[in-house]
This record gives sequence, structure tokens and C-alpha cells, in this order.
Amino acid sequence: SEGARRCGREHLGALAAQAEALARALVAWPHHLNASSRRTLAQAMARGAAEVEGGAPPQSPQGAAALVVDDDAISRITMTQVLEKAGFAVTAVSEAQAALAAAAQRPYRLVLSDVLMEGLNGLQFAARLRLIDGCRDLPVIFVTALADFDTLFLQGDDPAADSIAKPFLPAELATKALTRMR
Repeated sequence: SEGARRCGREHLGALAAQAEALARALVAWPHHLNASSRRTLAQAMARGAAEVEGGAPPQSPQGAAALVVDDDAISRITMTQVLEKAGFAVTAVSEAQAALAAAAQRPYRLVLSDVLMEGLNGLQFAARLRLIDGCRDLPVIFVTALADFDTLFLQGDDPAADSIAKPFLPAELATKALTRMR
């Protein structure tokens, strides 16, 4: 339908714009070029190609519900601002239990979670999130400063999960969110 095509063009345009912004930021600040940023760019290009070829369903980020959970207020606010600028409607909470309650109340299209949090850590949170009706395949992006997390994470078996390294460029977070949203 025309509405679906328009939605797909909106998402593809937003994804391309964020990927370009990320590439420009990496040229300006090459010290941010790492495994996380390279993977984000590669995923964005693959998602864009799949949308062009008709293999990925068109998605619009405008008003898409995103859930952010991080016990650090500055990180939580930063992630919220980046996602809102990209068009997401964000619910931000400071602990995993509150995020689980929020996920049980409404459908989200994306979750960003810190890994090291008081109470349930990010991995424990994601495991419990998967038990909530409608959240089994919900994309979860782990945002972490753990140096070895990427190596450990890539050994996991959750295709709906991904990671991004702190400190991140806002364009990288927005690109990753647009790439992974369902």
C-alpha cells in the first residue's frame, strides 16, 4: 500500500541520514572508531539494503515506543534525548524492575539497557524481559563501558540483542536504534 511505502521511505531516509551522520562523526573523531561503531555502520547498511530489496519490513521511527533502563541519570538522559531526536517516544526508568513493569504494560519496539545496574543487571533484566508476553523477540541494545563485554556478548544466542560501547557518539546510538527497531 502507499502508506507502507511512505513508512518505508521515511525509515530508510532516517536510517541513511543517521548512518551518514555517524560516518561524518567518525571522520571528525577517529578515536571513536571501534568494533562497536564499525558493527553499527555495517548493520545499518545491511538493513538499508534489505529494505531497498524488500527483504525487511518498512518501519517508521516516528512515535515508535522505546524503553531505556539505566541507573546512571546522565546516561539515561543522554540516551533519551538521542532517541527522542530520532523520533522515538521514550519511557526512561532507573532500574530493571521498573522496566519490566513498563514492558508488561505496553508494547515497545526497542529497549536500551545498561549492563551494570544495581539489583538486576542488564543481562538478568533481558532474560526476564523475554518471559513477558510479546517481548520474546523485542530488540534489546546493551549499552556498556565494559571492555570485554563485546567479546562475551557475541558468544550469546539471542538474535534480538545487540550492544553498543560507552562512550558512544549520539549518531551511533541513533543509527543502532533505527537499525534494530522492530
